[in-house]
Amino acid sequence: MDKQSEDLNARLSLAASEYMKEHGVTQPQVATVLGRTQNYVSGRLIGRHHISADIIMGIAAVAQVPPDWLIQELTRRAAQKAAAGTETPMSPDPAGAAG
Repeated sequence: MDKQSEDLNARLSLAASEYMKEHGVTQPQVATVLGRTQNYVSGRLIGRHHISADIIMGIAAVAQVPPDWLIQELTRRAAQKAAAGTETPMSPDPAGAAG
């Protein structure tokens, strides 16, 4: 993956994590909805792996928002971070939850 793609992935992952925290959505909740492990969810939210559509779908399901709206919201947040140059390093959440 090239640097530009990695940067976009990092911004989207961070935007998703921030959204989850703001809305009380936890990694275990998303994992349950997806039938995946919390490790799977965590790996995508901290940037160890690429964020994927299933993660966004899981967040949307728990937050009870339309997936298409959430994709637009996360994209908007990621673009704001890019424009502001405020991308921050991502780190694992020791509590295992985004909230």
